[in-house]
Amino acid sequence: MKKLVIGLCTVSTRRVNYLPATLNSLLCNMTENNKSDILIRVYNCDCKGKKSNPVKGFEKEIQKGLIEVIRVDDHPDFIDLPNNFGDDNDRVQWRTKQCYDYSEAFRLSYGIGEYYMHIEDDIIAGKDFDSYVFREIRNHENWCSIHMAEGGFIGWVYHNNDLPRLSALFREFRDEMPPDWLIEFYVHIKTFTGKNHIKTDYSIFQHVGVERTLKNSIQPVVFDNFIGT
Repeated sequence: MKKLVIGLCTVSTRRVNYLPATLNSLLCNMTENNKSDILIRVYNCDCKGKKSNPVKGFEKEIQKGLIEVIRVDDHPDFIDLPNNFGDDNDRVQWRTKQCYDYSEAFRLSYGIGEYYMHIEDDIIAGKDFDSYVFREIRNHENWCSIHMAEGGFIGWVYHNNDLPRLSALFREFRDEMPPDWLIEFYVHIKTFTGKNHIKTDYSIFQHVGVERTLKNSIQPVVFDNFIGT
């Protein structure tokens, strides 16, 4: 079992492919002594029938066991979805699929590492980012989640044993709200039971993506407290 699994979901629908730069940044900024304890899992979430190879060019890293790619294409039909926030149908389908993909990433990552960290596919990592993760894990007790970035679904750390619950929550409520709202709901539940949510005052990742996976949509978000600045 690995010490840490880093999971991310990716699709090939964007005109700009940020994933290669994300993977290179993770690999280059990972502490050398920790590499054998860390696995990067890339979840290829293109819908069924669409052929793509998101990790082309990383064959050596796959052979070394640093990266794994998992196909997620058993999507249900996203129809008759509730319009809870006045979003148009394309946006509702987009965020519903996103929640479903995250649910599958949680489910398929269970049992592989002691801890799981979820990121997005359009980030860069700060130097020795993994040492920050392990330090926060060592320094806190009775925690349910550690959020190590300023925003988004980036840098969220969980215990392996919580992944089945997270997967079930995101699968069941996938059409109710976006994933970053769902995870806040999960944290709210866990803190009621006495668990702690840790939010660091620094970001070990920087969000660099501008074009979103939602067609004709951009999100130029930058984290001011990135350790790499």
